[in-house]
Amino acid sequence: MRKEQDKEQQVKSLFGRFKGELRDPAYVNVDFLVLLVDIIRPKHVHVLYQVDIQFLLGFLTAAPEELQCFQLYLKRVLAEKDFDQLISDTGIISYADFFYELKKRITERYLPFQPPKSTLQYLLNQVFYKPGDADWVAAIPQHQFDELFRVCQFETIYDDKTGFGMTEILYGLELLVQRITGRAMETDVNKMVPEFQNFDSPFIAIMREFTELNDRILQSEYKFISSDDLSYKQILVLHKQCESYIETAFDNSHRFGISIKVNQSLLRMRQQLERIREILSFLVIDHADEKRQKTIALGTTLIGYNSRKSNIRKLVGQSTQLLAYEITHHTAQTGEHYITSSKQEYWKMFRSACGGGLIVGVMCIVKLLLGKIHSSEFGHAFLYSMNYAIGFTFIYLLGATLATKQPAMTASALVNAIEQGISEQGDSKHRYWKFAELFARLFRSQFIAFIGNVVVAFPMSLFLVWVIQQLFQVNIASAKW
Repeated sequence: MRKEQDKEQQVKSLFGRFKGELRDPAYVNVDFLVLLVDIIRPKHVHVLYQVDIQFLLGFLTAAPEELQCFQLYLKRVLAEKDFDQLISDTGIISYADFFYELKKRITERYLPFQPPKSTLQYLLNQVFYKPGDADWVAAIPQHQFDELFRVCQFETIYDDKTGFGMTEILYGLELLVQRITGRAMETDVNKMVPEFQNFDSPFIAIMREFTELNDRILQSEYKFISSDDLSYKQILVLHKQCESYIETAFDNSHRFGISIKVNQSLLRMRQQLERIREILSFLVIDHADEKRQKTIALGTTLIGYNSRKSNIRKLVGQSTQLLAYEITHHTAQTGEHYITSSKQEYWKMFRSACGGGLIVGVMCIVKLLLGKIHSSEFGHAFLYSMNYAIGFTFIYLLGATLATKQPAMTASALVNAIEQGISEQGDSKHRYWKFAELFARLFRSQFIAFIGNVVVAFPMSLFLVWVIQQLFQVNIASAKW
């Protein structure tokens, strides 16, 4: 309660400071709005459950003169602010180059791009400039939003006689539809979905439907449609087909392979489809009460887009998720070659491990000789690393096996077996049998590989020490030469 009183006093003091500016019909500076939002903004966004703005509503209701000045000020500040780019661009991957996009977002985090002052994004950059602002704005109760909307005498985008707000929405959607259609026609993307080659592209179809709907809304007296509109229903059907197209392309990545560029293109198309689905809902009004609610929802949505536009964690997570899965899937398939199933494979693994032990024995002697070289710690580290690198390369090229490296290759196969067991339906007692069988085979394979390495590595090392002693009369295994 005391905090609310303190905030109400801060609001009262702020209105007193800017009393002259708010009365000035030419005053459109955002400084006042920035300071007002700073008062409302909670200190700890991550622990909040609800943000109360009743102190602001109470002050505005009790001060009619300040309220009138505030209403006129907001109308001047928000008058015809372009926001189509907030819909079509903000928060969506701009380029197919992952590293360029990553660099761009890191730069914008510390040196934000400033759009023209005539845009709503410029206003949001100044007022809601913190990444967590969208979270606390979303935590404001709906009834307080409704009260603020009523007190400030805002006009819904559907009742605006100029139709400016709806025009911006439609233009932003049109840009999204055209961009995603052009991207879907690219050869690198098309080859990922051969299943759709004998059918009409859903992207071209949705572009045609939206163009027709766009023209009809702009020419209509009412700047909205109902949920029963046939064109709207057709667009939703085509939208699902477009989503299926993208998911099929991602699913086919293990068949045709996928580059980072194509992965980024598909990811961008997925983000654009999500944006289209979200914004399409603002075209539909079935009841008069929805006009106010959807106007408020549009405002909070645009704040969310702008606040999260430089989210680096989300970019890295989405961009690398599929590639990480493909690497893991490939490793799982490769790891199965290190797991024996029959007696013949078992003894083949033993012979392969003996070959690995032979190379390891040589590596041990080479490392022993390298340790005798007078060099710095860095020099020794470099020489030892080269010894390991060359030795492991020979093991790979000769098809030998090293027991200590098997877990790195077989771990993905184990995880794959567990996932398959979880996804299987039926008796829960038998769902992990495949994993149990795989684990038993893996243990036997690991054991025989260890035996093969040890059986050969020790004798090989001793033999080389003896040979060097016979040839050069030097025992390299001794502490000093």
